[in-house]
Amino acid sequence: MRIGGGLAEHVNCGVYEVGGFPVEFPVMSLGEPSLRPTAMEFRNLASSDVEEPVRDNPVVGMVLQVGCDKMTLALLIGAVPTPGPKESILGGCGPPI
Repeated sequence: MRIGGGLAEHVNCGVYEVGGFPVEFPVMSLGEPSLRPTAMEFRNLASSDVEEPVRDNPVVGMVLQVGCDKMTLALLIGAVPTPGPKESILGGCGPPI
């Protein structure tokens, strides 16, 4: 993957090892400098960006690569109503606040 310093490649290898097929779904980014007055207003939009592709495709489980505090919440909110196990790993822009 392009971000996370090779973290996604390690996750993909683990999924292959247990007989799965990893697929990466890109999700919109909530950059604080570009969204006014605050990026938190777009959290529900980002959570829908996670939830809808997972509901529309035969996904058995998810590994969420999270970065900043806003995206961590958005990805987890979007993942909760979807079926299957979920795992969240930190590997984005910086640690959550």
